[in-house]
Amino acid sequence: MRRIGLGLLAFILGASLVAADIDMEVKIVEKLQHFSEYRFPANNHEDSWIEARNYVEKEFDFYGLRVQKQTFNSTVWTLEGDQTVEGVNIIGVAQATSNKPGAIVVVGANYDTNTRENPGPLFNNGAGIAALLETARLFTHNIKWSGSFKQNYTTIFVAFDLNTKEHDNEPGKSGGWYFVNEWLWDYLESSDANFGGAFVVDSIMNVNQEPNSQDTSEDFRRMFPETYNSMAKNSNKGNFIGVVTQPDEKSQKLKDQFVGNYRKDRRKRPFRLEDMTLPTVLHKNNIISELTTQETVEFWAFQVNGTATPLPAVLISDTEKLRSMPESPCGTRVCPPKAWLTEEREEFLVATVEGLTNTLLRRQATRLPNPPANSSEATSLPSLFTTVVILLIGRFYQ
Repeated sequence: MRRIGLGLLAFILGASLVAADIDMEVKIVEKLQHFSEYRFPANNHEDSWIEARNYVEKEFDFYGLRVQKQTFNSTVWTLEGDQTVEGVNIIGVAQATSNKPGAIVVVGANYDTNTRENPGPLFNNGAGIAALLETARLFTHNIKWSGSFKQNYTTIFVAFDLNTKEHDNEPGKSGGWYFVNEWLWDYLESSDANFGGAFVVDSIMNVNQEPNSQDTSEDFRRMFPETYNSMAKNSNKGNFIGVVTQPDEKSQKLKDQFVGNYRKDRRKRPFRLEDMTLPTVLHKNNIISELTTQETVEFWAFQVNGTATPLPAVLISDTEKLRSMPESPCGTRVCPPKAWLTEEREEFLVATVEGLTNTLLRRQATRLPNPPANSSEATSLPSLFTTVVILLIGRFYQ
């Protein structure tokens, strides 16, 4: 029995010490496995859709977030025609005092898919939801257990359901619409004063090094002239992550913080980041319709009593339909998810997660000074917990 007790003590001590470490190692591959199937409320994809939802909820809860499920009804097109289904947004709140203007930040991604073969469930939007979960894990670990950061401001993670804008011929409103209009605005007490903005992560896995794999239309040149010129210098390769936002002050501040943290890592990478700020005056064209099928449009198009009240939001994307998909590594055969996840694509995903996590830690939390190793101030919650456990086990075995 003494050996068992000592073994338990060693395990708890080890777990406590591990918990005290700063964790910035991105582990996204395992999460991607949970989003490798089509996730849709009909057409024989309902089981994987529900499994993905349950996995997200379980992970949010495991990270210590305050989990809420927002249910809503929407209409989707199925093989049997239009069908009303119940969607569920999974919301995880890292609560803090947020009485500073612009303090509250949202990070979101869709966990459902459409049913088209191209680009497939990992690209749309398995990579985005996996990045959301990994960012939430790293953020919560470092503000709750590492003892190195103090959280200052509320941060909300949301997995949107039913992005009907990407489905075929569907009149129903998306999960993003319901989140913004029927959850977030109430949470903000009908004021955008404390809202700093949202990061929406959608389609972030397709890095394509083939020349002319990126849209080079005249519409694109007029909409994003600087990105267009940068692309031309790089043989119009789809080898960048796009950061798309509006030109208002809050959006630009949020975007600049992410860009700065993304570029902070000076390692030489085979891909880039492009600032794709939208013009002040937008005209409907094909480029806009391609970029605004994501849930950022629900923030940008938000209205209060019929009055446009755009909320700041940043879309992080590989530009989806504006970029050619690479050829299948399996030829005409069905490819397993692992075959698509090349070393470069994984690095592409990891860079986004690192950029987002560092942005949140620097914006929403404060790095605590490292206490002297021999100082009584070095006592942390994990080490205090370990001390109590040691005393209790010692009393038990006397």
